[in-house]
Amino acid sequence: MNRRRRIVAVAVNTLILGLLLAGCGNYDPKPGTSVGGSPGAGGDTAAGGDSETAGQTALGGSSSGGASSGGASSGGASSGGSSAGGDTGAAGAATCENVTPCGGDVLGTWTVASSCLTVSGNVDMSSFGLGCTEATVSGSLDVTGTFTANGDGSFTDETTTTGVEQLEIPAACLNISGTITTCDRVGPPMVSLGYSDVSCVNNDATDGCTCSATVNQTGGMGAVSLSAASSGTYSTADNVLTISDSGTETPYAYCVSDATLTMVPQITEPGAVAGSVVLQKQ
Repeated sequence: MNRRRRIVAVAVNTLILGLLLAGCGNYDPKPGTSVGGSPGAGGDTAAGGDSETAGQTALGGSSSGGASSGGASSGGASSGGSSAGGDTGAAGAATCENVTPCGGDVLGTWTVASSCLTVSGNVDMSSFGLGCTEATVSGSLDVTGTFTANGDGSFTDETTTTGVEQLEIPAACLNISGTITTCDRVGPPMVSLGYSDVSCVNNDATDGCTCSATVNQTGGMGAVSLSAASSGTYSTADNVLTISDSGTETPYAYCVSDATLTMVPQITEPGAVAGSVVLQKQ
């Protein structure tokens, strides 16, 4: 989590947790214990496309002797390196696995054609003042809307990211300096992670909490954040497009092939994001 997110999260949650400890919640007084594909004969490739005949190559790659838009490859591996796992399906369809970036020209307005993003791993809980440092998260995200990259280095992100994530909060989290709180009190502070709503219920199997976190944000394509950017500046280097707003930077591995832009969020908090967003040029 970058410095700005941590500052916002700490400020919000310090206030909430302070109110809880001052007597706003009910506690037990007892102490308690985280790609295009190789073209077929005479066929064209597309970001996310399968080959028609002899096998597949990574996103943005070409068959031996060919060059992709934004980067050439030999034997199907683009200059951006090998993929983290898999080829896309039909042309224009996103894959839930990460794909190989190839760079390219992002100027123009792009409309989301498809997206497939999954969230997994751990959420940093250290800023909440709870008795634990992390919780586990799983879920999926969907992206719609448009993204515009201007020639002056500015961008407009009119995408909407939605989804539901499930967080498993260990029992240790309920211990706030020796005072035991309840699951229904744990959820609200976590909206500072970028969720629009978080509700938690008891998990009898773990003595912790199972939380449902709703995502519904404008801007910040596929990157859940309290400060998701709808405009700002962008830069490209080494097959990575980085969007910036007031000191907050969000990187995306990307590949442009013909009129298709594939973006892979490089996000680790809250939870690691895998998969891609496929956009078509207007």
